[in-house]
Amino acid sequence: MKMEALLLKSRALPHREIAACVGGFRANTAHLFSHYLTGGICRVTRVHFYRPTRRSEPHRTTLEAYFTEHRHSSATQAAAAIEELMVSSVVRRNSHFYEETRSQRLKTYAIRLM
Repeated sequence: MKMEALLLKSRALPHREIAACVGGFRANTAHLFSHYLTGGICRVTRVHFYRPTRRSEPHRTTLEAYFTEHRHSSATQAAAAIEELMVSSVVRRNSHFYEETRSQRLKTYAIRLM
């Protein structure tokens, strides 16, 4: 699709017609052409896969240092140790918020029942 769009662009067709021919949206073809202008064919043919970062990535050096000193005999023990090491203030804050709002939710539910 990308190469066909570039071919049609080289023949001076407007973006709306190019989008209709290749089966895409006009905005997508405009992005394609801007990528071509900034990076050439290499930029157009590059494929980006979504790769989320792991929750443990910021703690990688700490975890590596811990596991070189403390060997675990099973994967279950190692997973429990990782969870224990990675408990952050964000997790505590979220669970604390849940506990605080739980009583308020129960009161609201009781009022709705009346």
